[in-house]
Amino acid sequence: MWPQHIHLSRAGRGDVAIRLEDVENDVSAFEDFLGRHLGRPLPPAEEGCNIAELHENLGTVLEPALANMTMVKGIFRESADLQRRVCAFYWHDFVCTGYELPPACQRPTSEWLDDAMNALLEDRPLSDFP
Repeated sequence: MWPQHIHLSRAGRGDVAIRLEDVENDVSAFEDFLGRHLGRPLPPAEEGCNIAELHENLGTVLEPALANMTMVKGIFRESADLQRRVCAFYWHDFVCTGYELPPACQRPTSEWLDDAMNALLEDRPLSDFP
């Protein structure tokens, strides 16, 4: 995993970003954007060729215990330290691509960003692991 903004910034500017977690809505917005740019709507996708029909989840390469998204979301929700570290690592993705900041990252960055980055660099254990 790495920040996606690294890839976006090379282009200098992006008119549209498609996020995997909201791919169907983002693809629709992209198609609308293209239609407005072209001055006419795009033709409908052929049967079996829309994003919902093409999407296939072949599973995960993660250890099954790590793929428990309910557990992961619970830990993330309960750990302000983990939220701040994720925000520090993916800061540009949050602020440049429209992601909502987790609650622990909504305070001024002067209050948490340096410490969160240092915690990442020093590989410190989470201070509030549930």
